[in-house]
Amino acid sequence: MNFEKDIPDYAMVPAKEIDEHVIKPITKEAIYSPVQRTNILRGPEVTIVIEEDVLVPDIKPDLKEILIMEGCCNLSTHEADTTNKKDEYINISGQLILQTLYVPEKSDGLCPIISIETKIPFKEQWQATTPSLTVFDCKVKAIEYTVINERKYRIKALIAICTKEFAESTVSLFEGLTNDHLHVLKEKMAFSHLASRKKDVLSIKEYISSISDTQPGTILMKTINVIENYKQVAADKIVVNGFICVNALCLDKSPIGDACLSDNLHQVQEKVEFTQFIPLNHISGISDSTISFDCSQLKLSVVQHEDGHNVLCLEGDLVTYVELYKALEKDVIVDAYHTEKNFLCNFIESSCITKTGNNGGEASVREIFVPKGLPYDVESILYTTGSVSDFRSSVEMGKIVCEGKIIAKMICSLADDSGTVTSIVEEIPFRHASSIAGLDGNEDIQQDIVIKDFWSEKINGKQLEFNATIFSRTEAFKTSSFKILTDPAFDTSNVASHSSPMVIYCCNEKDTLWQIAKKFKTNMDAIININHLDGEALCQGRKLLIIK
Repeated sequence: MNFEKDIPDYAMVPAKEIDEHVIKPITKEAIYSPVQRTNILRGPEVTIVIEEDVLVPDIKPDLKEILIMEGCCNLSTHEADTTNKKDEYINISGQLILQTLYVPEKSDGLCPIISIETKIPFKEQWQATTPSLTVFDCKVKAIEYTVINERKYRIKALIAICTKEFAESTVSLFEGLTNDHLHVLKEKMAFSHLASRKKDVLSIKEYISSISDTQPGTILMKTINVIENYKQVAADKIVVNGFICVNALCLDKSPIGDACLSDNLHQVQEKVEFTQFIPLNHISGISDSTISFDCSQLKLSVVQHEDGHNVLCLEGDLVTYVELYKALEKDVIVDAYHTEKNFLCNFIESSCITKTGNNGGEASVREIFVPKGLPYDVESILYTTGSVSDFRSSVEMGKIVCEGKIIAKMICSLADDSGTVTSIVEEIPFRHASSIAGLDGNEDIQQDIVIKDFWSEKINGKQLEFNATIFSRTEAFKTSSFKILTDPAFDTSNVASHSSPMVIYCCNEKDTLWQIAKKFKTNMDAIININHLDGEALCQGRKLLIIK
């Protein structure tokens, strides 16, 4: 009986002719270089809603109308190291600080405006993530209020908690072999590394005198902001220069006889310059840096100066955070082959978030408008404040364009017999363009906009002018993907290769010199020289002579 027709072909080959494959991992001969990288990303924004009934203190007169309500929030936790953290959540706590100016039912004879400061604590749980370091920030997005009665009003505040996450990791990049030669294809990749993050505290004590001859008696409302002016980074220190911008509405110490009650109010605007020297541990190769401030510990109060006059005193600690980055460009192997051996490897897809640059810039905003709904003309502007709202950033024609609006708030006295005090709120649009070198439109733009200076003027009783200088701090990040070569090995075989030493190859549409050289285990320079090619460009149907 003949069973040969049922026997598979491979079983008819003598055992000694079967092609035996042996995978030999490359261990000691492989060269790797470690690269430290830091992925920097913005975590999801979480909004906290705070609803609270606020009582007018017993020592304050009855409330008739709220003029202005301003809010800021301070966090007790500014950063969390989550490297070895086992808890699923991070507890975050803070305070919402509300400043309210209102018109009383009956004036006390000294001031037509009453102020209330309210502190409302809040807590939130943040879900811990894998990054090594998480930095927290918060801001008040919106405040709504409703007057319930003369002794109570209800507030609803939206607080946004934002995070900046730093994920530290080390990548081992395959560089080649010590005792053998591989043909490799490389791509240039950029990495960012957070070389250091410094925290420094500067003690501030500065007296602020009023421009006029009056002396402040009570602070009714105040805002404190910090603006970076310039910085200089060296190996052993970083020098930071900036301004602490103070804006306050004060009630004078000595009312002016028979003058209008509103004449006892004065706005004080002052910029306190500071210079901070922050020591570094001789860090070299710094390519970029970011500065941020925490001014929650700065206080503004009325004190008596040595000459016996009342002045404003700005006192407390200014906390400065510095992030120092190193930029590294690395040629990463994305493909490889050997001309005599069968080289095998795996590739792992990876990605990195690279900081491509930052800048700071200023822009002027000016608007003339007619207040609506006023029963009388404006007599004088007593107080002006403003905040940036609803801004968005995009890359247009290689520039970063930011559009948003400024919420300008003014307290004015009206030209009536009783000197009525009222508030005016106006939305003023702005558009600001800045540039960072090398933008291609695929970046993630992170931008903070603050008001550096603002002032208002009365053109006439029906027209007002608002002016402001906005300061922008911009950071550009880019996400790139790349392949990491892993598990290099040689595939050894008992059957020798019988490929022809000379081949005529007809090019396809998407062929590259690298692919052809790898296919025939030669090198690109040999193909270029033999075929007298001008560069690496190939056209479909081109015939190439390949000689091994």
